[in-house]
Amino acid sequence: MKTWREEVLEKFIHIPYSLLLINDPDFLLNDEQILQQLRSTGYEVVHFHDSIFIRYLYETQFRERVEQDELRLLIYSNETEETCFPYDFLQQGYHIRLHIRDLFPKFSATVVRQLDKDDFDGLYAAHKIVSRV
Repeated sequence: MKTWREEVLEKFIHIPYSLLLINDPDFLLNDEQILQQLRSTGYEVVHFHDSIFIRYLYETQFRERVEQDELRLLIYSNETEETCFPYDFLQQGYHIRLHIRDLFPKFSATVVRQLDKDDFDGLYAAHKIVSRV
């Protein structure tokens, strides 16, 4: 049976862009297993929390390799709005929104957000059972 982490990771498979911008207001990408898996599949993962720092980092370390498709860069933010990313990043990259309600559409997102991520494995299995009924 597929896990919730695998479902999140499936959103990044076969994306033909070198720059991915992820809005993750539910902190799903803050899971260490997901981050390790993304890195092992070739992504450089950067958490966006300061636009000046990200701009500096991008220009000095990533821009040339991203533009030449030598690097797959995933920048994620825990903000709710895509406008937190620089405009040129949004024009050049591919934007994805991650939400708990997409993982658990039959359960209350407000309640699920209050749970510990360690409980998501069992909850995801239960959700799949409930979804079949």
